[in-house]
Amino acid sequence: MKTVKIIDNQLFVTLKKKSIVAIDNIILLKSESNYTWLHMLDSKPILAPITLRLFDIVLSQKGFRRVNRGCMVNQIHIERTLIHDSMIYLTNGYSASISRRQKALYDRKLGPVGTILS
Repeated sequence: MKTVKIIDNQLFVTLKKKSIVAIDNIILLKSESNYTWLHMLDSKPILAPITLRLFDIVLSQKGFRRVNRGCMVNQIHIERTLIHDSMIYLTNGYSASISRRQKALYDRKLGPVGTILS
């Protein structure tokens, strides 16, 4: 049975064995079919056989934001947001495009800290 839980700012992913990940170390989650890549701050990406939708449900209360259909970012790792280019740049050099629907939310809220509106 696949489960995802958060206890004391740690993400527990249970498959055949438990994987424990500190939430602050996750920079980006990218979906690939029914799998999700967890891109970490200090280690190689981890492939989890769990959909991005389940991670969205669990991590949305912990500062993660869905920026498009296949990508979710940790807001503490956003370096800058370029609204006119529909791009988010993260602290480790990764970038992600913002969907039209999410771009409207960023326009309304003026985005996270470090936003460049031009």
